[in-house]
Amino acid sequence: MKGSIVGPVFGQWDRSVPDRKQARLQAIENWIHELASSSPGLRQQARARLIEAGLEAVPGLVLVLQHEQPQARLDAVRTLAEIQAPSAAPALVKSLQDEDVGVRWAAREALIALGGSGVEPLLRDLIQAYDSIWLREGAQHILSTLKDQGCLAAPLVEVLKALGRSEPEVRLRSTAASAWQALFGSPEEPAPWRVGGL
Repeated sequence: MKGSIVGPVFGQWDRSVPDRKQARLQAIENWIHELASSSPGLRQQARARLIEAGLEAVPGLVLVLQHEQPQARLDAVRTLAEIQAPSAAPALVKSLQDEDVGVRWAAREALIALGGSGVEPLLRDLIQAYDSIWLREGAQHILSTLKDQGCLAAPLVEVLKALGRSEPEVRLRSTAASAWQALFGSPEEPAPWRVGGL
């Protein structure tokens, strides 16, 4: 569910954190809130400052991906694309299913910029939401681009082939599950298609 950002992004201020650090976090929080401004100039300045802040801004930017305003979500995705934080990959994959086409397209480009860091959460979501047309379209674009760049492992080529079929959902889940197992599976970690009774 989309909603506006309520309360402080970074929680209550911790007295053990030096004043300089608290001031920095407060500034980042203010810039994050400015992404919802109606002023394009203010949003642009906020994006530039958040890009400079880098990894410190990522948690707040991920929250903005749930904002009710498509422009705020779009600016957050574009900012995350510039920062290129692998920790944002799962949230960016979720944005492939955003109701706004601009947000979906920007999420595709952000995940391409992350390269291999976005593959694991992309496969997880393909296994769990293989019937989502928007997710499949985004995954096909991302994997096709990575293939063109020479960055696609063999199991992912099979996923790309499944996405290109006339009825991709028929074999997509099993192909994505096989690719996930080949690339990321380990005895210590449960397979994503077995989590939650699937």
